[in-house]
Amino acid sequence: MTIGGLRLRANSPLEFYDRDIIVQLELTKWASRFHLVRLDFRPFGAHQNARRELRHLPRRIEPDVSHAHAFDENARLGLEAFRSIKIDNLPAAVPIDPPPRSVRDSFLIVGQFMNITDCADMPMPPWQGKLV
Repeated sequence: MTIGGLRLRANSPLEFYDRDIIVQLELTKWASRFHLVRLDFRPFGAHQNARRELRHLPRRIEPDVSHAHAFDENARLGLEAFRSIKIDNLPAAVPIDPPPRSVRDSFLIVGQFMNITDCADMPMPPWQGKLV
């Protein structure tokens, strides 16, 4: 099934195939991009749940701790939580437990979290240090 305006985006640094992987579901409508859900796998940076409304979540998620930005948790903050133009991120996150042990585990979690059938069965591209 395809829904117009939805995009699944996955990024990782060129130098590291198994670190700082971001998988995000986005809605592009009305000349805007809305981040709906996001998973960060083994990020280099920490995440801050800094808003007062997020006191029930861990205040800080340390670097290298995989975490999820769920739709419902961010929806509690209002529409602006999804239109984070400045930081290209969602404000509310929780650690993924148990954490993924591999890139394939990460995509298994993406499939479960975003309800994408057979996501972990996608062929993983061979690692190479440069684009060809």
